[in-house]
Amino acid sequence: MLDESHTVNVRGAALRTRRVGNPSGRTLLFLHGGLGSMEDFDPLIGQLAGFHNVLVDSRGHGGSTLRGPLSYERLALDAEAVIDLYGLTEPVVIGHSDGGIAAIRMAAAKRKNIGGLVLLGAHADPPSASLLNGIFAKLTAEAWRAKFPDGVALYERLNPEPDFDRLFGEALAMWRDTSSGNYPGDLAELVASPTLVLGGDRDHLVPPEVTLDLARRIPGAHLGILPFGSHVVFQEQPERVLSCLDQFIGML
Repeated sequence: MLDESHTVNVRGAALRTRRVGNPSGRTLLFLHGGLGSMEDFDPLIGQLAGFHNVLVDSRGHGGSTLRGPLSYERLALDAEAVIDLYGLTEPVVIGHSDGGIAAIRMAAAKRKNIGGLVLLGAHADPPSASLLNGIFAKLTAEAWRAKFPDGVALYERLNPEPDFDRLFGEALAMWRDTSSGNYPGDLAELVASPTLVLGGDRDHLVPPEVTLDLARRIPGAHLGILPFGSHVVFQEQPERVLSCLDQFIGML
């Protein structure tokens, strides 16, 4: 079984990647959420040994260097570069939150042949005014450290150039950027890859109505709203998410 890590250079950034599982299996490309890392997917990866799993730390996150401002298009281009560097054929892209938003942009652009999309806690439009003026207006690096000390400690251990305040500022600026070139918006309607949209019914950042709207905008998308699930439902209920994933990939 394959289990190897590499650092790849993409547009000035050194991106930490990992390949694990069966190199002859269907390729799954994992894109994590904001201020997270590839380790976020650990509850799933252990049960996906039959697949060729490729994981990436987004620029600035985990063990990857930053180099330049963050945007969803930049994250999409980085993921496409990893596809090219590893020669991945029709990967199923599994994206959580920011990773899912970048995956929407990537699939809509059709620069690469994407075999399928699994979107977890993702959305196409900018956050609502209530979120921008509420949660996002109150976020600070200090508050994030207090709420997610283990995640920040992991970042500071893994990153070759750790500067959490800078990373936090870049991520927050991306989340707040409501300009037409950042969030995919109506580009979601251009996605032609088979898509599974999953969300938790208790997700305070991406409520069920937003998840439903995304599934309606992507032609032919499948939808799952998981009960008792938060923004990280795949960590809380990996068995349910894996069941949906298995059924979806079996249809491709």
